[in-house]
Amino acid sequence: MQYHTNTHGPSEPGFKAGFIKAISEATANGTNQVLLLTDGLQNLQGVISSVLGKAAVKTFEKTREATTGSVTIYLETERIKSIFSKGVIFAPFVSSNLLAVATADYRATDIVYLPWAESELQSYVQNNPASVQL
Repeated sequence: MQYHTNTHGPSEPGFKAGFIKAISEATANGTNQVLLLTDGLQNLQGVISSVLGKAAVKTFEKTREATTGSVTIYLETERIKSIFSKGVIFAPFVSSNLLAVATADYRATDIVYLPWAESELQSYVQNNPASVQL
């Protein structure tokens, strides 16, 4: 299933809502895996660092994964792949090209998308009418 927030830009409330939904879905579907998808490591700064904390970001930069409760969160970028096997793809503020890759990813049980620009939100909702707004 696809989900999205009705936010755009560097939205901390949107990121929190999306992150909580991704963790919740991964727990509910039994995969206990979330893929945090970003365009690059530099995207870990800002909202992601503010919400998850600097320690979590340093862990992602170093090991490319972190655990919260029973859920393992793997980090992937356009260039860095992970050992994520199946679960929820959490795609905050990704480019439209990377979103297309996520949408076609056979490992995805669900996708939680956070648009960066208002035009991306409008386009996403138009192209994905079944996506549930958080």
